[in-house]
Amino acid sequence: MELIQDVFAQMGASAGILARWDVVLALLVGLVGGVLIGAIPGVGPAVAIAILLPVTFSMDPIVGLTVLLGIYGRSMYGTSIPAILINTPGTAVNALTTYDGYPMTTRGAVAGLFVVVFRWRFQRHLPDLLCACVGKNRPDVWVTRDLSGSPSGHHPGGHGAS
Repeated sequence: MELIQDVFAQMGASAGILARWDVVLALLVGLVGGVLIGAIPGVGPAVAIAILLPVTFSMDPIVGLTVLLGIYGRSMYGTSIPAILINTPGTAVNALTTYDGYPMTTRGAVAGLFVVVFRWRFQRHLPDLLCACVGKNRPDVWVTRDLSGSPSGHHPGGHGAS
């Protein structure tokens, strides 16, 4: 029973974090930016994160992680856009998308294809989002703990303690 109460308490705390206006704005910027960046052939999620990581250093940690999460998740979707529309895969992952996507574009069925791809990507990442919001491994806990598992600045035994 205590475990269930702990899970609901963690979900409530996560919902409170996700409801902050700066986190919602960061998520929207990350989602839109991720699709736009992913639509550029050759610029995949890893390149997008590498380019934009220094920008997040001046942000609140949870806001920065939210931006990067949105960019990563939606750039995976965005890389399918050039594969479907111009028969050029954005990354190697979307090479097979060109086999079905571009012929569907030439037949005029592209709108339905984008709905299918978006739905598949959303269903794929929904369990990841739920797992990130529940339990002791929420992103706000990650940024406040160091590698030893103790709160930042407190090093038990041997790690710089005198």
